Amino acid sequence: MVSLSVIAVVLAPVLFLIKYLLLDPLFLSPLSRVPGPKTFALTKWRLAYEDWKGARTRTIHQLHQRYGPVVRIGPDEVSFNSLAALRTIYGPGSKYGRMGFYRMFDVYGRQNL
Repeated sequence: MVSLSVIAVVLAPVLFLIKYLLLDPLFLSPLSRVPGPKTFALTKWRLAYEDWKGARTRTIHQLHQRYGPVVRIGPDEVSFNSLAALRTIYGPGSKYGRMGFYRMFDVYGRQNL
């Protein structure tokens, strides 16, 4: 007969993975209420596959046509498709900073357009 401690040792990592890989992105994340396909919400690799196929832009456009101006395209990524969102996010006086990716375009240590 299998002891209770062996069951606990096997069951604990399984429950942790279920919570981390399924429950967190689908139900517990603040982004869980943003519409979009569940496969995109679960993993960043789904969008990476669209990149690999060369269809990222087309796919995101189709998602916007289906789900509306705000679509979840990754576990921690959202795509906006509206002029109001563009102005809010990138407009003058925006409280949203740029990602680290844009730092490679700095000129003499200063951000440019």
